Amino acid sequence: MHKPSKENQPVFRGLHLVAGHPALDLVNTVKYRGQPDPQDRLVDYSAIVGWARIAGVINDAEKAALLPHDAPEIWRKIIALREALWTVLYQEQVSAQAASHARGVIEKTISGLRYTAVI
Repeated sequence: MHKPSKENQPVFRGLHLVAGHPALDLVNTVKYRGQPDPQDRLVDYSAIVGWARIAGVINDAEKAALLPHDAPEIWRKIIALREALWTVLYQEQVSAQAASHARGVIEKTISGLRYTAVI
């Protein structure tokens, strides 16, 4: 598989998709964590749909079929998943309780995707 050069990689509002996996690129949708202006790229449901298309998580037909009637709940769940992923990846920076809670959020999220999914 051809890997695009850094110059040709997709950009989502100034953020390159460089992590090599959509889950890691999802974590990277906050550019400056811990700063006064963290530059969160997923500010609403529309931004999540746009990011998912650019990241290759959904295709154009799936994007067109999405109905925003559950938009606030979907946005909340995606943000919770993103923050849980960050917490697990950087668990040395958080409490053991926070890391455990994050693993639970991830397991709950993926439990509907796979029959025996666990971390």
